[in-house]
Amino acid sequence: MFPAGSSSLALDEGPPSAHANTKAHRGGDVVIMTNGPGEVCSWVQAAATAIKDASDTDEHAHSNGVFAALAPCPHASGREVSALGKQKAIDGVAAPRQFLWLLLLGRAFFVVRQAAANVVARLMRRKVPAARARRLRQRGVVLFLGGDQMLAILLAWRLRYRCVLYAERAVLWPNLASAYVLRSRAQLAHVPARWRHKCHVSGDLLLALARKRESTAAQSTKRSSPSETIVGVLPGSKRAKLRIGAPFFLSSAASLMSQMSTDGVTPPRFVLPLAPTTTADDLQACLNDTTDDLAKRFGWLIGRARVEMFEADSDDVRERCGSYEHVGHVVADHRDGELVVELWAPSSDSGGVPPFELYASMDLALTTVGTNTAELGALGVPMVVCLPSHAIEDFRGAAGGLLGLLMQLPLGVGAAVARRVNLALLSQSGHLAWPNMWADAAGVTPPVPELVGRVSPEEVAESAASLLVDATARDSVRDALKRLASAQEEDTGEGGTPTQEVVRCVFAQM
Repeated sequence: MFPAGSSSLALDEGPPSAHANTKAHRGGDVVIMTNGPGEVCSWVQAAATAIKDASDTDEHAHSNGVFAALAPCPHASGREVSALGKQKAIDGVAAPRQFLWLLLLGRAFFVVRQAAANVVARLMRRKVPAARARRLRQRGVVLFLGGDQMLAILLAWRLRYRCVLYAERAVLWPNLASAYVLRSRAQLAHVPARWRHKCHVSGDLLLALARKRESTAAQSTKRSSPSETIVGVLPGSKRAKLRIGAPFFLSSAASLMSQMSTDGVTPPRFVLPLAPTTTADDLQACLNDTTDDLAKRFGWLIGRARVEMFEADSDDVRERCGSYEHVGHVVADHRDGELVVELWAPSSDSGGVPPFELYASMDLALTTVGTNTAELGALGVPMVVCLPSHAIEDFRGAAGGLLGLLMQLPLGVGAAVARRVNLALLSQSGHLAWPNMWADAAGVTPPVPELVGRVSPEEVAESAASLLVDATARDSVRDALKRLASAQEEDTGEGGTPTQEVVRCVFAQM
C-alpha cells in the first residue's frame, strides 16, 4: 500500500527503539491528529507541551514544530480549534472542515491557507494578518491522539511522515503504522506476534495528567465550614450529551437537595465546571432548547433554568480554584423551591486544562460517561455515573459507515435508526465508566455506580444520597479508585511517565 520511503515501515523491518536518546534526533515537525474536546484538553495539551519542552532543552537538536489536525468527528463540540489556539505549544491548527485540504495539499497546506487568507483580506480591504505560516518540514511524525486510526495513517502517508498511534483500546493497523504506544500491557496479547516489536507500553495518558495536578489540587479546596459537602454536576461537553444531560443532571441535583432536606440533612453545595470547550452561552442554549420539553415529557422535577453570570464590574468575589474561577450560577425552578448551582469556567490563563483542582475538592460527582470519569477516578473522587437514554435519538454519532449515514436521514427516519442503533449499542456495551472498566480488567468489584437507560433523576439522587450521608462508604470508594488508578500506572513497565514515553517514541521515529 505504501511506496518505498513513505511514512510506513517496510513489513519486515522494525522501528527504532522507543528509548533511543532523544538528543540524537534531528529536527522535524510533529502533526498531532485528534478529534473531540476531551482529547484536545487532555492528551494533546500534555503531549504538545512535552514535545516542546524536550526540544527546548535539547541543545543538539533543531526545534520541533507542533501542529494539530482535527479530523471530522460527530462528537466534536465545534470549539476545539479555539481551545487548541490557546495552547502555547501548538504552532498551527487545521480545522475539521480543512482536513481534506490538508490531505490534498500535504506539507504546503499551512502556506497555501495563509496565502488564501491574505488574498481575501486584500479583496475585502481588511488588514492582512501579521502571522506568517511556513511549509511543514520534510522530516516529521504524525502522532495519533484521537479519531480514526486509518485517517492518521493516510495523513502520514500523504506527508511522507512516520506514524505513531496511541492506542487507548484497540491496535487496529500494526502492519501499517510505524509504531504504537499502548495504554496497557494487556493490549499486547491482541497484537499479532510479528508486529509486537512496534508496540511500546506507556501507561494511561489521562491518569498521568490528572495525577500530575493532584498535589496542587488539595491546596485549592475552599469550604465555608468543615462539614460542608461539595457535589459536582458534570453533564458533558458535547452538544448531543449536553442537551439531555443539562436538564437531567440539574433535575437530579434538585431531587438530591429535596431528598436530603426531607431527611433533615444539610443539602450539599453544587458546582458545575464548564468543559474548556463549552461556554455559558452553550449551556443556556441547551437549557432553552430542552428543559421544559423534557421535564414535561418525563416528569422531571426541574422547571425553567437560567444562567446568571456575574457582571464584569460587579463586587462579586470570583473565587478561584486552580485554573478555574466562579463566574456565576445556574438557577432552576423546581417543585420544592429553587436550585442554585455554582457555575465555574476556565480562567483566561487556564490554557484549556480540565478543572482537576475543582474535581479534587468534590466529595461526590454526578457525571456522564467520558474522559472525566478517568480523571475523577485518578483523583479518587467518588462518583455516580449516568447515561440517560431519554431522547436518545438526538445522539447521531454513535456509529459510522452506512448506519451513520442512515442516522442523518430526515422525516423521522434518521431518528428511528439512531434510537434502535444506540439502544443496541448500549445493551452490548458493558461498563462505561473508566474506573469500572479498570475493575473488570483486574477482576474486582466495580467501585462506581452506573445508571444507564431510562433512569429517573430520583434514582440518581437516591444513589448519591447513600454515599453523601455515609462518609465511610465514600472513603471506601475513594480508596478503591486510587488503588485501581495506581494499578494502571504500574502497568507502564518501561520507565518514565506515560507522556515521556510517547515523546520518546515520537523522537525515535523522527
